[in-house]
Amino acid sequence: MKSVVVLLSVILFSSAMACPELNNVDLASSYDRDEYTEVYSERLPKLSKEEFAKYTGLADFDYEYCADALELRRLEATQTGTVYTIVVTVEDHCDGGNSYGNILDESGSKLLGSIGDSYIACF
Repeated sequence: MKSVVVLLSVILFSSAMACPELNNVDLASSYDRDEYTEVYSERLPKLSKEEFAKYTGLADFDYEYCADALELRRLEATQTGTVYTIVVTVEDHCDGGNSYGNILDESGSKLLGSIGDSYIACF
């Protein structure tokens, strides 16, 4: 009985995760490139302080160094075909050579996780 409860908890937890097919994917690794396809990419213009502040994955970064160092990308998960939007740092003067930011739903309106040191962590 205990093992059934544990199994159901694992199933419920994994299905409740916002972007399970991309959780723990390393954006900087060529080994993880088969997990997604980048379907769109654009460099963002310099953000206002208010716009910058809405990306919680960038809370520890200095606005002056990073407001013009962001890219918006859309990734299609290979397993499901679901499209996600990420906003990620792309300049060493901002992030020290790693990528940080947020993963959002396709429309960019719902926060699903964060990106730290190039790894996606879904909520």
